[in-house]
Amino acid sequence: MVALSTQFLLPFASMVLLLAAAATDLAWRIIPNRIPVLVASLGLVSQFIIGDPIWSMIGATTAFAICAVLWRLHVIGGGDVKLLAAVALCVPPANLLGLYMAIAMTGTGLGLIYLALRPVMRRLAPRLRAGLSKPATLGQRIMRVEFWRIGRGRSLPYGIAIAVGTLTVIFQGIHQ
Repeated sequence: MVALSTQFLLPFASMVLLLAAAATDLAWRIIPNRIPVLVASLGLVSQFIIGDPIWSMIGATTAFAICAVLWRLHVIGGGDVKLLAAVALCVPPANLLGLYMAIAMTGTGLGLIYLALRPVMRRLAPRLRAGLSKPATLGQRIMRVEFWRIGRGRSLPYGIAIAVGTLTVIFQGIHQ
């Protein structure tokens, strides 16, 4: 039962929470506090099961401290700080560098996509504004707002990069 929980249930629950974080970050540029708390809790349970909680907590605390400084400098958002610290608990301490490299590479790709789409979204802006008065589903509204954000060079939903990078490392660990 313990093997089942560490190999399937905990990663699956983490995946659901990380996808929720990515979705709320995309839609509202907010990562609700409960999501990083739950992710960190699952990670701690996992670390206690595999027997390495102290080094994981040191890694998460270090990540939080570094990211908190970046938040104070207005480089990253507060939700990103909490989520980056929480995901540090979801992987073995030896995989932390790989985790943050995967997140950084995913974030770079996301940033490049946003930069490439910026001129396109600026050209589409008049049509998007015209469509804002029409009733829309939540998905359509999110798409319009995101296109507007991209065209204006607004903030990047880095929760997506955190989720994708973390899930990549978690599922690589499962298949090893």
